[in-house]
Amino acid sequence: REGIRTDLTLHPQLVVTFESTHDTNFVYNVSSVIIKFLQFVHRKKTYNINSFELFHKTEKGISHIGYMFSSLYDKNYRAKSKAEASFLMYKEKLSNILNIIAAEEAFPLSHLGKSIEHSFEYTPERLGAISAAFEYEYKKSKIYPQTNEIAYSKAKESILGFIDKLPNDSPETRIFQEQAKNSIAKLGTQLGLKAKILNAYQLNASALSSSLEFLMGRLKSIDKVASSFPSLRGKVLHNEMGYVFNDEERDCIRFVEILQFVMVLKRSKYSDKEIEIILGALYYCNNAFMDQLY
Repeated sequence: REGIRTDLTLHPQLVVTFESTHDTNFVYNVSSVIIKFLQFVHRKKTYNINSFELFHKTEKGISHIGYMFSSLYDKNYRAKSKAEASFLMYKEKLSNILNIIAAEEAFPLSHLGKSIEHSFEYTPERLGAISAAFEYEYKKSKIYPQTNEIAYSKAKESILGFIDKLPNDSPETRIFQEQAKNSIAKLGTQLGLKAKILNAYQLNASALSSSLEFLMGRLKSIDKVASSFPSLRGKVLHNEMGYVFNDEERDCIRFVEILQFVMVLKRSKYSDKEIEIILGALYYCNNAFMDQLY
């Protein structure tokens, strides 16, 4: 009975062709792009792929050359493909995502969950990775308004320079000076990130509209997210690495994570409706995916 059930399992194949080459680095880079693509579209670090088989065209047909293996990525040997994780949802703009991943060596993936089961579990390290991924995508996407980071930076430098010149001839004044400098340094960073979150949301509000009721349950407004996320990042990364997030804080982190994902899809030329369907399938935050099945 088990044998029959296993035999009936369908394993989709992805066929990639390119000019004949002896450059093993090129072949390895192609396989790396495919793995990164699977990690991105499945929203998890583990990927389910059997093996890379290499073939070469001959006069008589196709000759099998061998296999390619990699230990640099986290493979889940027992993973089963699920309908909601199908790359078919991305097929209309598939080449756009592949081109971005192939062209950008620093394309962020470290913020993804270990697996689907861990996708909504957040740690201080993952918070930092999500924040870095958001910053990366914001810089890559030229359509987002520039924040006043330069003005903030100049003001911060001026104030910090003034504080340094204050007399600190007693333990009390030295403590005050250090506290003031730390507060000013954090404040500038938080204001810049807050503006970026607000800018990114305003340009992607349509793609998120059907998901807001679910995503904003405890957060109430985008202003709350934009204000809370930078403060939470500063508190956790600078002071409390063993920090345990409450429900509202997890919702805040998840919103920024999803916003970053939407930004990548928008850069890949997906429409708002297509993005809504993908969000509904992967994050269960709207009914768009289920509606298009019937």
